[in-house]
Order: sequence, then structure tokens, then C-alpha cells
Amino acid sequence: MKRWTASLLGRLGLGLGISILLAWSVLAGSLYWLMRHELGELQDDHLVEMAQLLIDTDTRALPGDARHPVLFSVRAADGRLLAGSALLQRPAAQQRLSTQWLDGRVWRVRWQPAGDREVLVAQPLTLRDGVAAEVTSHMALPVLCSLLALLVLVLVVVWRSLRPLRAFAAEVAQRDPDNLLPLQTDVPSEVHPLRAAINDLLARVGSSIERERRFTADASHELRTPLAAIQVQLEVARSSPRAEARERALQQAMLAGERATHLLGQLLALARLDAGQVHARCVVLDVPALLQQAAGMISPPARIDCAAALPERCGDPDLLLIALRNLLDNARRYGGATCNVLLQADADSIRVEDDGPGVEAVLLSRLGERFYRPDGQREPGSGLGLSIVARVAEVHGAHLDFYRSAGGGLGVALRFNPYDKEDARHGAFPPHA
Repeated sequence: MKRWTASLLGRLGLGLGISILLAWSVLAGSLYWLMRHELGELQDDHLVEMAQLLIDTDTRALPGDARHPVLFSVRAADGRLLAGSALLQRPAAQQRLSTQWLDGRVWRVRWQPAGDREVLVAQPLTLRDGVAAEVTSHMALPVLCSLLALLVLVLVVVWRSLRPLRAFAAEVAQRDPDNLLPLQTDVPSEVHPLRAAINDLLARVGSSIERERRFTADASHELRTPLAAIQVQLEVARSSPRAEARERALQQAMLAGERATHLLGQLLALARLDAGQVHARCVVLDVPALLQQAAGMISPPARIDCAAALPERCGDPDLLLIALRNLLDNARRYGGATCNVLLQADADSIRVEDDGPGVEAVLLSRLGERFYRPDGQREPGSGLGLSIVARVAEVHGAHLDFYRSAGGGLGVALRFNPYDKEDARHGAFPPHA
């Protein structure tokens, strides 16, 4: 039984087979009862006809105490037996049709009064049962053959109906592991959700693999320069006879190592964000404290301008601190040693502005692209800081805007969607508007 129920074909075949057997059993029982009822009415009509025939027949021509499958009795009005069987007696309730126990058997009796005499005709019920059993025996074989044929037909139909599933399974089994294209096999509408779920899984696996490939390619490409610089400087330090040249080369190698470490950290942070390995928390933020902590991450610290009455806002303080650190570091590094950095917060955004040289308007739209650095940059960098900020904004359902600040430098705004207490209670961020 377990072997059958483990198969969809077995389950459907067994379920439909049992259902058909039950339905046919009920139908056969109903037909048998209906047949007996109709036969009973037919035999009752036959008794009425026989009684009427006996009324019209001369009693002298009738046999005496005859015992046939059908008994009859003709009596005078005073009860004298004129012809037929003495076993038959007038029904106590004088019913035209009644059932009586006579001679050890149950009989169906018709009583028919007619003037100066009365007629009784009786037929054993076993005779009716025998007729019903004979009709049933003649019908049983065709019915059983039809039932078996129907069960076989059901199994064939179920087997053919499952053919698309077998084709679907064969397509999945024969696929190359690198083939992550959506499955296109035609399947019944009931299987569409399964195919859609598998295609969605393939898409997510493909995205994950693509992120890994991109991370590998980005890391190998970007780490090549600092690693080559380290190798060159170490070669210089080893081959140079002068101590000051060796010291300078070692310092340059250390700077290149720091740059490689910073780049690798940025790459890993971005990869974790892309892969969803960093699970953002949605808690009510203490915005002033967050700004105070972020402002002290650069030297000299950024100036803070925080609105007096801020609405409640939910977010992940650790991720937002990473984003603000990158924005402040960019502002301090590329704005120049003397630039002023302003960290602001108002009702719907957190902004970082500087009064440095800024970025040309035509290039603002490209900020946030991975490894993009405007031409002419002298400061070392990886081009990943703003990409990390953009990813943090996306996780929070926020928008990242780049603009020219009032001081002529670069302004970056994290614009948040309206705060929803219900979302915060369930740990969810407001969706993009």
C-alpha cells in the first residue's frame, strides 16, 4: 500500500478506483431495490388480473385444493370454500393486498370481493426473489466487465495525464548544471506554480552565481594594482643600496597594503549586502546619536545640523553608520584638506554636504556605479564607497540623491519613505514609493 500511495499515479488510481467502486456499489444497490420494487408492482398487477379472471370463471371448472406456485381460493359470502386452497383466508383487516404467513412461507395475497363470493390469489415472495436473483445474475457479468474496463480506462487516462510531468522531470534531469535558463516545458495549469517556483529558484541561483563571479572578477581586477605596487616597492627596497630609498619603498608598500586591505573590506561588505548575508534590523532610530557617532569618524569631525523635532524613523543603525562613514570619508578625502563637511538630518532625509570642488553635473548620474571614479582624482580609492551607500539605501527602501551643495561641493541625500509603525513592529522597511 505504501508503494502505491508514494506514487501520484498510484494515489489517483487508487482514489478514483475506490470512488468508482463505491459509486457503482451504491448504483447497483439502488438498481436492485428499484428492480425488486418494479417486479413487485408487476406481480401485484398480475395477481389482480388473476383474481378478476377467477371471478369470471365458473367454479365448477376450477380444481379443488390445488397447490401450485400461485394459490387461489374462491369462497361464498358465508365463507364456504367453493374452489381452490383452504389455506387462504380472508385478511383480518380486509386489505385488498396483504402479506401473510402460510405453510411456512411468506405470501403476497390479493383479496377481491365480488357480489355473493370472494376470490383470494396468493404468490410466494420467494418466487419474486428468485426472479430478481436471476435478473441480477444475468446482469452481474456485464456490469463487472464494464467496471473492470472503466478502472483500466481510468488508469490509462491518469497515466497519459501525467505525461507532461514526466516530460518536465526529464527536462530538469537532462539539464546541464550551468544552464539556468527558465524551464519552458508545457505543463498543465495546476503545475504552473511549481514551474514558476523552479524558474524563480533558477533565477535566484543565477543571480547568486553572477554575484560571485562579479565579486571574483572585481576583486582580481582591483587588487591587481595594489598588489603589483607592493611587489614593485619591495623589489626596490631589496635592491636599493641606500637606506632612505629602502625606507621610502617600504612606506609605499605599506600604503599599498593598506589600500588593498581597505579595498578588500569594501568588496566583502558589498558582496555580503548583495548576497543578503547582512540582515537589516528595523528599529526606531536615535537620529541625533547616530549623527554624533558618525561625525566623529573623520578628522576634523563633521559639523552637525539636526532638526529640533524629527519624526520617528526606523532603520538599521549599524548599516546606516557604514553608509554615513563612507559618505563622510568621501567628503573629507575628495573635498580637500580645508573643506567643511556638514551632516544634516530633517523630516525625511539624512544629508552629507561639503564645500569642496564637487562633481560636474553631467557626472552625478554615474555616482554609485561600482568602481567608477571621475577623471582627475588624485586621492587613492576603490570606487566602491558610494556603491555600498546605494546598497544600504536600497535595503532601507530609501532613495539616494546626488546634487550640488550650496557651497559648490557635492551633496548626497538619503531620502527615506514615510515611517510606518506597523512595518517597524514586524521588522519590515517601508517599500520604495
